Amino acid sequence: MLRPAKTRVSVLKEPLTDGRSAVVAGPAIDSLHNLYTYREHLDELKSRLSADGFLALLLIDVSDINQVERDHGSLIYDRLLDMVREVVSELQGKQLRSGDIIALNETVGDVFLVFLAPRKEEEHLLAEDIEKIGERVEAYLVPRISQTAFTFLRKRSDVYVGTSLVLHNPLVRPERLVMRAIQEAHQDAQLNNHRRHLRNKKQLQRIILKEQITILFQPIYDMETLRPHGFEALCRGPKNTEFFSPLALFDTAEKSDLAFELDHLCRRKALQGAGGSGSRGSGLPREFKLFINTLPFSMRDPDFQGNELIRLLGKDLAPDQIVFEVTERRAIENYHLFRDAMKYFQHLRCLFAIDDMGAGYSGLDKIVELQPNYVKLDMSMVRDIHTSFVKKEMVQTFKAMADKIDAKLVAEGIEKREEFEVVREIGVNYIQGNYLGRPLQGFQTAPFAF
Repeated sequence: MLRPAKTRVSVLKEPLTDGRSAVVAGPAIDSLHNLYTYREHLDELKSRLSADGFLALLLIDVSDINQVERDHGSLIYDRLLDMVREVVSELQGKQLRSGDIIALNETVGDVFLVFLAPRKEEEHLLAEDIEKIGERVEAYLVPRISQTAFTFLRKRSDVYVGTSLVLHNPLVRPERLVMRAIQEAHQDAQLNNHRRHLRNKKQLQRIILKEQITILFQPIYDMETLRPHGFEALCRGPKNTEFFSPLALFDTAEKSDLAFELDHLCRRKALQGAGGSGSRGSGLPREFKLFINTLPFSMRDPDFQGNELIRLLGKDLAPDQIVFEVTERRAIENYHLFRDAMKYFQHLRCLFAIDDMGAGYSGLDKIVELQPNYVKLDMSMVRDIHTSFVKKEMVQTFKAMADKIDAKLVAEGIEKREEFEVVREIGVNYIQGNYLGRPLQGFQTAPFAF
């Protein structure tokens, strides 16, 4: 193994485990862990501390992805960590300069340390300068790492960024000053994360109180007739904000203990919009179903039962038009609660769908016991299914299971004609996706692609 350089910082291209290459600052890359720890850079850091009179540190904590190892095992986690490390390495030449050192806090860790070099000779980086760099780096990393990790986590992953600055002190060992910089950057990252969560909670409370939610309706097509079978109600937050995304909305709601309040608002707005009291002015035709995403505990909402439910449905919606969607994971975690709540709504002739099947959770036995009216495949199951024998076999297995419990199988996320042709050949009952119809404020009845 090549020894790390001690006197200069180099930019090297080294292969990752999947054959890709990443630009990484520092010495030769360890083939197992991709980056060296900061300890391998101590001689360089000591020299900088003495020559510049300070050491500026940017800390990037991606430990939120640790859940992947607990849920899927170390092999999957290592693959994800390789992807994340590549994203961080891409900072070099974009948000970072070649003189900045990227290192790991620990060999197998998921905390990155970026030791910032002065931008020009005899320049002093001040705390506010480092914070501005940190803000740029965070804005660059968060969407990219979240997108990379979403397939495994099924939620947004947090990236914690902190900064610190230590000054040269000849009375203190330089190793201790480096350790102090790391500790203070950790504390700053935690503070920044806490402030962000408080800020997001206040913004979400404002959205809920002012009812700044828009409901869109995406058609679900019958594979035999290519006519709509129903429409899924999808919520969106205020435009031109991060809360426009439903993923950001509900992720913040869970972390802020506002999931019930947000779910209540989205469900009410969906029923009002489909019932004709929304801005469109015309209700959902009687022949179509309305699919509404619902949290299991929200089904015990007293404002969603009895006379209040009748009032929400109004004269234009009938109970047998309503299909409540609950994700596979949530249905299983809240199995007894969900099963009991189902009885009340089934008595009203409402229908049920289990959503996100195949997204990683395993509870087929409980799904069979619940006997939903619809089973909706997660979009990851049909993405590029025409190129994957394994996905075809899995969808066929779900189709056989759905047939046995007298449920209809819905494929979500159809984006290409090739995907459409494969799921049609398998015998999927209904499809949903941008290939045939995008979410709109109205009820689109003609498929886009035909």
